Amino acid sequence: MLEVGCGTGKASEQFASRGPEMLCLEPSEPMATVARRNCAEFARVTVATTSFEDWPVEPSAFRLLISAQAWHWVPPDVRLPKAHESLARDGVVALFWNMVEWRDEKLRQAVDDLYERVAPDFIATRPGYPGTRPEPIFSARELEDSPLFRSVMVRRYPWTEVYSTAAYLELMTTHSGHRMLPPAVLGRLADGLAEIIEGLGGKLRLDYVSRLYLARRVGAGPRHAPGPETGRR
Repeated sequence: MLEVGCGTGKASEQFASRGPEMLCLEPSEPMATVARRNCAEFARVTVATTSFEDWPVEPSAFRLLISAQAWHWVPPDVRLPKAHESLARDGVVALFWNMVEWRDEKLRQAVDDLYERVAPDFIATRPGYPGTRPEPIFSARELEDSPLFRSVMVRRYPWTEVYSTAAYLELMTTHSGHRMLPPAVLGRLADGLAEIIEGLGGKLRLDYVSRLYLARRVGAGPRHAPGPETGRR
């Protein structure tokens, strides 16, 4: 497996627990360091500090390429061609995001206002956190229109979580984007979010949807990834 943008390894751990050999790419050294620590028990996982676009591609070396919450950071003119080149014949790309579906407009606006005041750059770039985006962060049309992939499938998985103030603030500090904020900014966000949640009675209900985009590689190539010459199967 190849993972693009593994961040601190939250998705990496879940996949690694199933036993595959994984190469996880992460351009941020601080986050890559955390990912290595989080995946230390998995001997078949390698975390490389590089972006997907700068990574020296291993042609046809992977059966599955995944990207959790990160694919939108790769330039559009690079991502699908390089994914196609790295996948073996009939290899699969799996792209997924967790998005907050804000049903309470007053709550959404209060959270948006807080982020606009304290971390305006964050709200402009982070998918689903907080508030909403005016356009989808990724569209299946990109895969459907590409001659490099076929059998495009989109899956949507709704789920709900209820957080106490402390639980939500702890969750916030595990998100890669929040971890990279200056401590003073993160502290002001935490204080503001705590005030909002306490105003709701100390409980925050969030509705999520996990969106999964699957597509299969088109074109000739080895049915199985190369062996010892690349070091991967």
